[in-house]
Amino acid sequence: MAPAIPPTIDFFLRETNETIKSPVELHKLISRRGFFRDLRDQAEYTANDWSYEDSRPGRQPDGKFYLTVAASLNPLAPTGKCSNAECRIRRSMAYSRSVPLYADVTIVHDAITGALLEWDHPSEELSTELFFQMLALRSIRPFIEAGAVGFSAPVHHFCATCTSRYDENVTRGVSALAGLMIENGLRLELHNLGRDRALLYMTYPDIVTSIGHPVASFLELSDAEGKAALARFSRKGKGGRLPKQAGQYFRSRIEQNIRRDVASTLMDLNGCHWSRSVFATGWRLEALFLQQAENVDRSTTDIESWERLYALELPFVRDLTASQVLQLRDEAGLSLQRLRDLLRRRPAENTVDADTRGVRDIVAELREEAAVVETELEAWRKARTPQFQLAIGSYALSFILYGLVTGGNVAASALAATLTTLGAIHGPTKTEAVETEKLRTRPGYVLVRAKELLDHSR
Repeated sequence: MAPAIPPTIDFFLRETNETIKSPVELHKLISRRGFFRDLRDQAEYTANDWSYEDSRPGRQPDGKFYLTVAASLNPLAPTGKCSNAECRIRRSMAYSRSVPLYADVTIVHDAITGALLEWDHPSEELSTELFFQMLALRSIRPFIEAGAVGFSAPVHHFCATCTSRYDENVTRGVSALAGLMIENGLRLELHNLGRDRALLYMTYPDIVTSIGHPVASFLELSDAEGKAALARFSRKGKGGRLPKQAGQYFRSRIEQNIRRDVASTLMDLNGCHWSRSVFATGWRLEALFLQQAENVDRSTTDIESWERLYALELPFVRDLTASQVLQLRDEAGLSLQRLRDLLRRRPAENTVDADTRGVRDIVAELREEAAVVETELEAWRKARTPQFQLAIGSYALSFILYGLVTGGNVAASALAATLTTLGAIHGPTKTEAVETEKLRTRPGYVLVRAKELLDHSR
């Protein structure tokens, strides 16, 4: 059966080729007479009429383990990734080596169609983002063609009531997360550009990063904002750092930046309802945002120790091509499939609060199976491909169980995710208020970490 590829991505793959080596070359291509119009028409058709994984309410469970990845793990999306070309390409390749190994189908947001819908002309900014997406597509293309990668919709349509509820949840989560960051080491710097213009630099605190290196961004202030800020904070600390009270002064700007980073997280999570998938994030910022959006309070002093308690360490595969990973999926033996089945099924049978013995039993069972998988992968490595390595310990791929879904509602201490599936959630498969049900139902999710997958510092 031919793989299900969104028409926009299929068109993009057919019309671009290996000779395109830079954003400038891609910009020349999409600026050709009629080309961008054709590409934009494909995007509009795809968004409105194509059947995505999260827009098929009639699909029945098929025994496969579906893993929907948040923007931070999506190789096609810029969120949570360094803007440096080499770093971003390495991140996409690292994703290809291990994440598809532990899921039958990985569902990624169709960021290409989404990017095209935001522009009505072929800008240089769009061309740069499409160039990075083109490189990512090349690295995951074997998985797409093998049916190991599916796609979720770039846009969703909600009624006024659901839109209001969604905005309330996002606003609540962003506001709480901003307060958490301000109190836990958010670094702010103000850079004078001259003529009352200024840049506000933000370096996120370690408590929300968990990706091995600092996460920084900047916002250009308006002339009036810049003038007022430069006058108020004329005296700065060491290295140009602003005092802690600057956090409250710039709070609206901080929240604006956080909203940009996490805006799609709730939407992607809700899409898991119809795709019957686990939701996975690779960035603690996204995980904590979901906690805060649901009024889940966790002490900032025990986050790392709590994560260690509920972490499932899986071997991280190094030095394999995409085609070799596909071969490994088929040949590594039964234990890998048993682990995928446990990731899909076992937590759904234990809808209990995250702090009870039931979740610890799940973790213990999964860890036991992971040890068997590690032994089997090592045997496969020695027999077939001795040159590749398995990374374990501090370099392992971590699935961190944050909580369980209980009867369609999130357990009080448990939103920021667990390995549960939508098969356990009882909601109507056909209703006039489909999107309302999707917002009401909260699937579990996992925080996926791997030092080599997420660390750009080396």
